[in-house]
Amino acid sequence: MKEWNAQKRKECKRKCKAHVAAHLGSCIGANVLYSLPIILLMLIVYLTMFGSSFALLVAGADESAVAQAMLRGTGSGLFTAVLLLLVVSGPLTFGLMRFYTDLTRGGRPGAGAVLQPITSGASLWTGIRMSFCLFLRSLMWTVPPTVLLTIGAVAVSAMSFMTGSPDSMTGGLIVLYAVYGLVSFLISIKLMTYSAGWVVLHDNEQYGVWNATRDASDVFRGRFGALLIFELSFLGWNLLALASVYLCFLLGMLGLTVIGGGLGIAVMAVSLIAALCVGLVVGSFVNSYYQTSFIAMFDYLATPEPQPMHFDWEPTGASAPTDSETETQTDGSPDEPHDKTQE
Repeated sequence: MKEWNAQKRKECKRKCKAHVAAHLGSCIGANVLYSLPIILLMLIVYLTMFGSSFALLVAGADESAVAQAMLRGTGSGLFTAVLLLLVVSGPLTFGLMRFYTDLTRGGRPGAGAVLQPITSGASLWTGIRMSFCLFLRSLMWTVPPTVLLTIGAVAVSAMSFMTGSPDSMTGGLIVLYAVYGLVSFLISIKLMTYSAGWVVLHDNEQYGVWNATRDASDVFRGRFGALLIFELSFLGWNLLALASVYLCFLLGMLGLTVIGGGLGIAVMAVSLIAALCVGLVVGSFVNSYYQTSFIAMFDYLATPEPQPMHFDWEPTGASAPTDSETETQTDGSPDEPHDKTQE
């Protein structure tokens, strides 16, 4: 098994961070081209699902009518929303992972590489199939724990009702959800190994998506601890990205409540714009740093080490010329002139 230790992880992350910082503009552009269509799609789906309920709410309808309209919108639009999201996000994710793969390997891809799969019918179909494959693998891993959580919650509630102690139900549910959260986090690390299949498809687009995810996950077999440490090593960066955005929101809320009036509204507007810009820059940097480091880790583990050459034979005295034989062959070499007068 190829060695992957803390020193190698730090070296890999240091190189990727420097490379991302040198191409931060392209990384920001790639993340914008990836996120903008998905955000617009989600906004359209959201308005389609809940537009009627908001209209009833504005018109002053009673709560029951609003709730019924919201339930109808959720029931009819949830499947369509998931389907559209998978279809649209698949090719875009393929393009984004192509961008990150080329960037990790020392290239200088442009932000437009994110939209490249959309211009090719084969790449478009590969991205869609890959998104459904990852979605299916996610269901296979997340449904069983969710079912067990539901059964456990029902059992705890029934026992607390029978014993007449609601405090035990609260404590039991807290323990259940804590265990479920931990299991979900560990499952997300396993699912991360399947996402390396995008790199496999980058190198061979004709490879099957199921085989690509399977082979990519096999590269990380026996390295779950290394993946866990890798994931936790980005915890500080993710907290920094969230904190920077929430700090801008907090300043805006303080300006709106403390200052008030037109000036407070102006401070709030500026803070929202600042939060958007900070979130875009810091979020793009952290996401690019994380993805390129993960791809670099995958490339390193997937590349086999050069094997030393082994010989089944060794030169022996019978096959190797001795020193005297070498001198005799040298003296009698036809390259030297032969003096017949001395014979």
